[in-house]
Amino acid sequence: MKPDAGLGKFLSGAVAGAALSFLYLIYGYQPPVITKLLDIPKEATALAMDIVAEEVLYNADAALADQQRVIAFKVGADPDFFREIDTATDNSFTNEVLRRRASRQANRLRISRTRFDKVLQYPALREHYEDRYKTNDPQQIKQHMFIDAIRKEPFLHQHLKKQFPGQTDEQLAAHILE
Repeated sequence: MKPDAGLGKFLSGAVAGAALSFLYLIYGYQPPVITKLLDIPKEATALAMDIVAEEVLYNADAALADQQRVIAFKVGADPDFFREIDTATDNSFTNEVLRRRASRQANRLRISRTRFDKVLQYPALREHYEDRYKTNDPQQIKQHMFIDAIRKEPFLHQHLKKQFPGQTDEQLAAHILE
């Protein structure tokens, strides 16, 4: 009687999945590339990774970095788990991710503000902006250009409005330049 090839593949996949899961969760090796090469079933690696994750997470002697890696795996594998934890911590993780993106956009705008002087050196462009903003004061024109640049970044603009409710766009611009 010939052994079932499917059962052999599953058992070898389960063993390899458990070994690779341990290496991933403890040492940070990335199993998706390896498992694709070995054609290990996802079910085998998912179960093995969950078992190893539980063992590492609740091991009092485990290093903090290992526990953080396991939590990152569990959050990535279970979106409901992430939402539950994030909600319990007043959305601190989500808020931090959004704050960092807004901060990068604000920094980019702050740096790009230096180009406004170069733009105003050209008489035709300067006249265009003077007509547009109804002023010939270079500082006011640059302020208006900066506010327009903020408005062109909808994520940043909305983030600032949430962070500083009731403030005008001029006041929001001042927060970026602080």
